[in-house]
Amino acid sequence: MRRPSRDPSEDLPGIGDCPRSRPSCGSCSCTPTGAAAAWGGRLVDTCVAFAREAGYAKLRLWTNHPLVAARRIYLQRGFVLKAEEPHHSFGVDLVGQVYERDLRPTIAAP
Repeated sequence: MRRPSRDPSEDLPGIGDCPRSRPSCGSCSCTPTGAAAAWGGRLVDTCVAFAREAGYAKLRLWTNHPLVAARRIYLQRGFVLKAEEPHHSFGVDLVGQVYERDLRPTIAAP
């Protein structure tokens, strides 16, 4: 049995090769059946929970502008659009979008 490392991100496939300051995950998507079962929102919630537990200060998610469901999930969970960049992929012109959310604990005003 593999002994867990001190950095929990090193124990996850696809994340262990990334520097702790900037972990990364590959592409994730939901089939129509998964979307109907709200798997996209659950996936984002899991990413947020993991990043918080691991001590990250912020989380960035990337999508393309036609993916309205992804944008809706991100915005509902407090992510803010930070950058857009046109690119040509999948045989069409697209606009990549970067959404970001601060994960640091907030201090309530007195």
